[in-house]
Amino acid sequence: NIASGGSITNNGTYTKVPGGVVKFAGTGTISGTIDFTNVTLAGSVNFGAGSTIYGILTINANGAVNTNAPKYATGSKLLYDLSNATYPRGLEWSSSLVGEAGYPYTVELKTSVTLNVGATSTPSQCVGDLIVGSGCTFSMDESGSAMTAPVTVSSVTNEGAIKLSSLSGGDLKLSGDITKNTGSITSTKGAVIFIAEADQTITSTSAIPYISINKSAGKVSLLSALTCNGAAAGGNALETKTATSILDLAGYALTIGKAGEASTYNSGISNPGFINADYGPISILGTGNFGTLLFDQTSDGTTNNLTNLTIDRASNGKVSIGNALNVTNLTITNGILEIQPTSSVTATAVTNNSGVG
Repeated sequence: NIASGGSITNNGTYTKVPGGVVKFAGTGTISGTIDFTNVTLAGSVNFGAGSTIYGILTINANGAVNTNAPKYATGSKLLYDLSNATYPRGLEWSSSLVGEAGYPYTVELKTSVTLNVGATSTPSQCVGDLIVGSGCTFSMDESGSAMTAPVTVSSVTNEGAIKLSSLSGGDLKLSGDITKNTGSITSTKGAVIFIAEADQTITSTSAIPYISINKSAGKVSLLSALTCNGAAAGGNALETKTATSILDLAGYALTIGKAGEASTYNSGISNPGFINADYGPISILGTGNFGTLLFDQTSDGTTNNLTNLTIDRASNGKVSIGNALNVTNLTITNGILEIQPTSSVTATAVTNNSGVG
C-alpha cells in the first residue's frame, strides 16, 4: 500500500508478483521502468515514462492518471470500478496508437459507473473487448461531451447501457463480435459499425438502433434474433454499406424499424451489399418509404429464401425488392410491396391486409 503523496522509484530490477496488487491510497508518483501486475488507484497518480500494466489497472473513487499514463500489455484490463459516479475519460485511455501509453487492451465498467467517454477529444480505441457491467453506462453522449469521433474496440459485452452519440461520427466500431447484449443501446445518430475483414457475429436480446455493416470481406451472422429499431434522428436503421457487406440471418428473425417511427434501409448507399436470408423471417415496421432489399443469390432457394416476410409500414410506406426472393409466407399489414422490373418474388402464401392492390 502506498500512502497518499507517496512514490515508487526503481533504479534497478523490479520483479512483478503474479496476483500482486499495488494500491495507491491517494496521490502518487512512479519513476523508473516497472512492470506491474495489478494497480488500484484511489488518488491521482503519475505513472512516469516506464510503467506497464500486465494485470488490471483499477480506478476507484477519486482515482485518476495524471501527466503520464502506463502502457498496457496483451491481456491486461483497464477497470472503472466506481459506485454511482460519472467518471470523465482521461489520460488512462488517451492514445489511438497501439502499444503506446494510454492505449488499453480490454476496458471494463463495473458496479454503477457512468463513463463519460467524450470528456477528452481524442478518439477511443482498445485492442481487446469492451465490457459494460449491469448498472453501468458507457456514454458517448454526455451533455457538452457528445462525441464526433468513433470508439473502436474488438468485441462488446453489454449488460448495462451504451449511449451512442447525438452527433455524426460518434459511432461504435467493432473488429470483433457483439458477444452479449442484454442491456440497452440507445442512439440519436451514432451507429454500431462492423468493420473486420473476418466473419463477425451478433448475439443480442435487446434492440440495437442503428447497425452499419462496412466490410471488405467476411460476413456478419446472427446468433440470435435481432431488432434494429432506428436511431432517434431517423435515417437508416440497418445498412450493408459496401457490395461486400453481407448480413447472414442464419435462420434467426430480423426486425427492422419500429411501429410509428420513420426509418430506412440502405438509404443513400449507391452500391450496397446483401442479406443472406438462410430461412430466417424478416419483419419491417415503421412509417414511410423503407428502401430496397437485396438478397444473396449465391445459392438460389437458400441464401434468398425467407420463411416469412411481414410488412407493416404506415402511410403507404413502400418496401422494394431488388432481386430474386423466395418466401413461404408473405404478409402485408400496411404499406406497399414494390417488385422492381429486374426482380421477382415467389411466395407460397400471400396475405394482403393493406387495402392497396
